[in-house]
Amino acid sequence: MASPKNQKSIEQLEKERKRSPLIIGGILIAIGILCLFIPDTSARWGMFAIFGGIGIGLVAFMLLKIRNEDRQLIPGTAEYEKLRQAERNEIINARNRLYTHKSLHDEVAFHRMMISGIILGVITIIDLCLIFLAGVIYYVVVIINICMLGVFIFSLTGSTYKKILKRFAELGMSEQNAEEDFSRAMMAKSDNGSDIFSWSDNFIVRTEKQPYVIDPSDIVWCFGRLTYTYNYYNGVYTGRTSNHILIMCTKGGGYFDVKLSRGGMYAILEEIASKGIVCGYNQDIYDLYSSSPGDFKERIKEADFPLPSPDDIMKPEHKEK
Repeated sequence: MASPKNQKSIEQLEKERKRSPLIIGGILIAIGILCLFIPDTSARWGMFAIFGGIGIGLVAFMLLKIRNEDRQLIPGTAEYEKLRQAERNEIINARNRLYTHKSLHDEVAFHRMMISGIILGVITIIDLCLIFLAGVIYYVVVIINICMLGVFIFSLTGSTYKKILKRFAELGMSEQNAEEDFSRAMMAKSDNGSDIFSWSDNFIVRTEKQPYVIDPSDIVWCFGRLTYTYNYYNGVYTGRTSNHILIMCTKGGGYFDVKLSRGGMYAILEEIASKGIVCGYNQDIYDLYSSSPGDFKERIKEADFPLPSPDDIMKPEHKEK
């Protein structure tokens, strides 16, 4: 669970996001000042007003955005309470949807076909709009259209579903048994809906990127982890995205993880905890598991420190050893 050695620290990322709008805004203002040396008087002041105004506006807007993001992490502020309320609403909605889902086949196939179909439709419309144009642009759109048609046809084959069934088959389960087990499982999705995660009494399933089917009895500890992605566009900071990751630690010392929606992660953790599995993060329990994962279930019963709740997640300020 250690972070890559070349990954920037939270402190470095925070400094960069606050410095980015100042640098870009400063460059735009400097260009505006240079425009004052243009011989044409009317163009001189017009260019100065445009570049200077954009620079000042960009700096002000981004600093206010950064201030709002920072205040969302400070208890007692209006921004913090608004974020917490949104979080509570997401958890309630995710909890209500845990067991209301389609079949495994439909959940896996529907999203991929829908996205491929929408993209194919949009590109086809663009293609029709450009049908009277010649040149490189038209042929590029046609090539993209053909590629997306191939992707759409490939999605109809249910390749991801077949991969999942293959993993079930390796565990001695038929397609019918897999579907029956999934019908009783709790399910959550990633923010964009592409990754599906389910947990039943018999199997834990993840469908995308690195699909797996594992035995829940191998899992001895689960916790949520919050990370941040700092987004930039052409060097300009555009916002900070939170990532909510469910981590499931095995008795063999390994772990499985899956990125879920915020509400989905918390709702799944609450449900897992109700099954008697230790859920939640603190440094004491991390140290206990790291020292001896094989007998973690026995040692946790004798722990002399308070156990965390499912809501106690690993946050960016927690340093991994």
